[in-house]
Order: sequence, then structure tokens, then C-alpha cells
Amino acid sequence: MNPLRWTLLALLATSSPAPIISDGSFNDWPSVPVTLRDPADAPQAALDFGEIRVTHDPRFVHLLIDFGRVVNPRSLDGVFGILFDADGNPATGWTEHGLPGVDLRVEFSPPQTGGVQLESASGRFSSYEAGLQLAPTYAARRAEIRLDRGARLGSGAPLFLGARFSVKFVFTDPQGRVIDETDPIVHPLTSARVSRDAPGPDPLKHAPGTAFRVLSWNVGGKAVLTRPDPFRRILTALDPDLLLLDEVSSEASALWVQRLIGTQWQVVFSANGGRQRTVVAARRAVTPVSSLLRIDYPPEESQTILSLLPDPERRATLARAHTEGIPTLGATVQFHDRRLLAVALDLQCCGDRPGGPEDRIRLMEVNAIHAAVRQALTAGNFDALLVAGDFNLVASRDPLDRLAASLDLDGSPLSLAEPLQLNGLSNATWLRRGSPFPPGRLDYVLYSDSSLRLLHSFVFRSTDLPTRWLRRHHLQPDDSDVASDHLPLVSDFQWR
Repeated sequence: MNPLRWTLLALLATSSPAPIISDGSFNDWPSVPVTLRDPADAPQAALDFGEIRVTHDPRFVHLLIDFGRVVNPRSLDGVFGILFDADGNPATGWTEHGLPGVDLRVEFSPPQTGGVQLESASGRFSSYEAGLQLAPTYAARRAEIRLDRGARLGSGAPLFLGARFSVKFVFTDPQGRVIDETDPIVHPLTSARVSRDAPGPDPLKHAPGTAFRVLSWNVGGKAVLTRPDPFRRILTALDPDLLLLDEVSSEASALWVQRLIGTQWQVVFSANGGRQRTVVAARRAVTPVSSLLRIDYPPEESQTILSLLPDPERRATLARAHTEGIPTLGATVQFHDRRLLAVALDLQCCGDRPGGPEDRIRLMEVNAIHAAVRQALTAGNFDALLVAGDFNLVASRDPLDRLAASLDLDGSPLSLAEPLQLNGLSNATWLRRGSPFPPGRLDYVLYSDSSLRLLHSFVFRSTDLPTRWLRRHHLQPDDSDVASDHLPLVSDFQWR
């Protein structure tokens, strides 16, 4: 492609007047002008750049990219590269794809590793070292990417602390041939000074009028057994009334959960799901729902999908897991004269290509869960439904939408909670340092808005808490990161 065919709408842009939140919703981008617009000249390619917007704030550089079609940038047939002259000096760094002064290369879907890889003159780095986030985590036509302006890669200087930077986008096929590329974009930078947070109220306090607080958390298998102290401190600080856990080790038990959270809690511990058990626990009466005690994988459909997996070892592993039933559990929670159906789940992980085997397994799982929930709602007299857990949406968003469809008590779709981390900058619920995959949103809460009002919700990470509140709640700064690679979701509800 000839990059001169690009229409350059603005070479220079200012910082965003409103903060950009890395959440994949793009509601905060309309005020940012379009920097480049592509005439859609690579219709057969796996990726074809459309509109691109660039902005920044005192802490981050933000990019919004239209890929021309629904894709997952982490699993392309080719490499999506972003080249930065981060210090704005073309005399430093190297020249690549016509951009002089390159001192940072970001590659999505690099050969062999997949995910995201960064490289500077100091070596190769993970997205965590550059503070890189990508949203949404599932495949979409657009994605927003952010990088930390103050990140240091190896012995290098902090990123993006000069007066400007240049950036160029390039997509190459598996043979390294350029399929699509942009002209360089020059973007000026304002101050990177970040003001301190003003003193405020306790960020963990229940919202006024809360009838019950729900905490949903993927606890990471055996971690809750081998290092229970950070879990106990977090659970005490967040003070939930209803607890939905997923990916609980099969070596645990209802009695063990009570020892973790308190003997006054009533606990239902799933008998299915293999090493990924689910738990519903509350400070009040909890009883299992028969149609959600064990949900089996449809044998013929399961066998058909598993046969599509190219790796025989993974195929055998998942086949064994499917004999344990779908990792889910439903229970009735009695709130005085109200009955809530609470469902915890953990869908199939991995496989970030839409329509791939793992994505099809997730759809198979939610279809079975949807039918079981529908049966429970028909048989029981429930006042509300709550579904929460690890949806593992790394390919299509379809499993989430399919499960939510028509399950509210009035026949409408369940509503989706939209919690942000306490710093208000991201909705990521998963992170694993050193992983080729950047932080992302894997965990979700669905609820009946016909009978429940969501007053407040947030994703809890202990590093977001000011020191005074860490001390007040007897938390360690790294408690969240030590406990699990998933973060707890907290939701305060009120009955309508």
C-alpha cells in the first residue's frame, strides 16, 4: 500500500480534555479528533486500519484504532506493529518502515509467542513493564491501547516525557510483507506531572442504602489453600454479604471455606467442575438449586468441538475435564422475604480466535447454563437473578450476550455491571506479570435490573488504595497480586 493515500486529518493534537478510561467502551473518545482516516484499501487482509485517534493525559498515552473488521489484535494472521519515536528525537534509535528515531516497537501477535511483545534498545519487555493495556479483551472492530508515560524499559529513560512523540502503525503478513501502514503521526505532549489524590472517604465503604454486597472472585485454584492470609484480609476488608467464588481447588471443601470466612457463613460447594469448583456462600440461608447442581457437557457436541483442537495433549486434557461437568453452581439465597438465585461459573479459558474450538466450548457451556437457569426460574419463586464469574472472553463476546439473553424476570436481558478499578482508569480484572498477554477484563457480573438496583461497583486491587486506607483495613499493598491473578468484583445492590 502507498502510505500517501492516507488522509491526514491532524498532525498535532492536544491532550484529552476528559480522562480516557481503558475499558473498551470508547464513550470517552468523541471529543478526541480523528488523527488519520484510511480509505479501506486492503479489503482481503486480516486487518485494515481505519480511523486512528491519539491523545494523552499526564499519566498515559492513549491510542484508538479501527481495524476495519472484527479482530483480536493478540491473535492475528500476521503482526500488528506500533512504532514509536517516543522521545521525539529522530537522531536517536533506529529507522524502521520509514520512521526514523524508533526507540520502542510494540508487536501484537508476534511469531511463536502470540500476545504482545515490546522491544527497545535495552531489550525485550512485557506489556506490564510498559504499563500497556488493551481493551476490550474480546475481539472487536476497535480497540484502545494505552502506555505509561513514566515507564522505564531496562536502563532507558522514562517513556514519553519529551515535548512530542511520533508513532506509525504497520501490519505485516506471516511472511513479513507489509499489508497496511500509516504515515507517521506527530503528537505533542504536555506535562507528565500527576497530582496527588485529594483525601476522601473510605473507598471500600458500602454505598448508602445497600441491601447486600456481592463479592465475585476467581481465586486461582490452590492459591487460596497454600496462601490463605491475603484472601482472608481482602475478604474481611471488603465485607461482603454474598460470596461467589470460582476456580476453587477440588482439595478444598465447604468446611474449609467456612474456616476462611467464618463459621457464621452458610456455604454451598459444587461437586462438579473438576479442579475449577464454584462456591456460593452467604451470611444467611443458602440452599443449592437442583437444576444447577451438576450440568453436563452435551456429549456429541463436546466430542465434535474437541476434535477440532490441533494439539492432541490439550484435546485429551479437555476431554477429561468435560467428564467432570461444567464449572458452575446455583443456589437460593434468602434475604428476609426475598429470594435471590445466585449463579457462579467459570467458563473455558484460552483460545482467542472468534469461532475457534475454545470459543465454541464457551458457547456450549453458556447454552447449557442458560437452559438450567431457565428451568430453575420456572420451578422456583425467585425475586432476582445474579450470575457472576470468569467468562474468559478472549475471543468473541457472544457467550456473555447469549447467557444474558431474556433471563431477567421480565423477559429482558440481564444487565451488566460495569465496575472500574478504584483508581477509575481501567476495568481490567486479570493480570499476570511476565505473561505475553496484557491485563484484561475476564470477569463479569450479570443481574436482574427489573428487581435490583446496582448502587456501586468496583474492581478491587490493593495497590489502588492510599496508605491510610490500607492501614485502616489491615491490608498489605500487594495482597491482591499475591492472592490471585484475578481481581475481586464488588457490587452493592438495593432491592427495587
